[in-house]
Amino acid sequence: MTHRYVRTDFWEDDKVQSNATPEDKYFMLYLLTNPHTNQLGCYKVSKRLMSYETGYNLDTIDKLLNRMRQLNFAEYDDTTTEILILNWYKYNWTRSETIKTYIIKNFEDVKSEILRKKINDMIRYIYGIDTSFNLIYFNNNKYNTTNNNINNNSNNIYSKFEEKFGRTISPLEYETIAKMVSEYSLEFVEKALSEAVSRKAYSLVYINKILNNWKKENLKTIEEVDEYIKKFNSKKQNNDDELDFLT
Repeated sequence: MTHRYVRTDFWEDDKVQSNATPEDKYFMLYLLTNPHTNQLGCYKVSKRLMSYETGYNLDTIDKLLNRMRQLNFAEYDDTTTEILILNWYKYNWTRSETIKTYIIKNFEDVKSEILRKKINDMIRYIYGIDTSFNLIYFNNNKYNTTNNNINNNSNNIYSKFEEKFGRTISPLEYETIAKMVSEYSLEFVEKALSEAVSRKAYSLVYINKILNNWKKENLKTIEEVDEYIKKFNSKKQNNDDELDFLT
């Protein structure tokens, strides 16, 4: 039996709390947990089948699908009867080779060109893979990894976090790291990671505090950061919280 999990913060999401009607919420939960779902978050389900399984008539199903588009929750392609849950990847994709294999396999079955393009962007964002080429070659390690379709720098920083943290990072952590890099630069994020781990602080929140502090101090280069850390280390007082001097 396949299990689908719904995170408790589903109920705290702004579009659920503020904009979703009771019917919207019920339909969202149906789309997240019905037996046609897969690891990709894009699957084939006809409106007639949705009507049968939820108890809503076809007119109501049409209205609910329009609501899902308005709420930016899901996209439905009438021509192929396929639906894509837009934020599925944030909560269900990891760098696990098993999960990646399922995602690639499911992607190959998607017929909708509209949905394939959206999924391609998601896969490229999480894995650094451009699915416009045949993913079967990538999955079988036949693809040349020097190809420009693979963002080696981006993959490298994620690998460093996993190495330092000693675990696989989640899709939400991927997104946080990507935002850090775009705001502060790859060099600064790597330096902040190193500083945090040296103090046994395996936390993206703490790393982000370090980066924010460096920004407030108007530090522009790694050399300036090194000098800043050196000065604070020399002035560090006996304090119960040894992490405060950086944050």
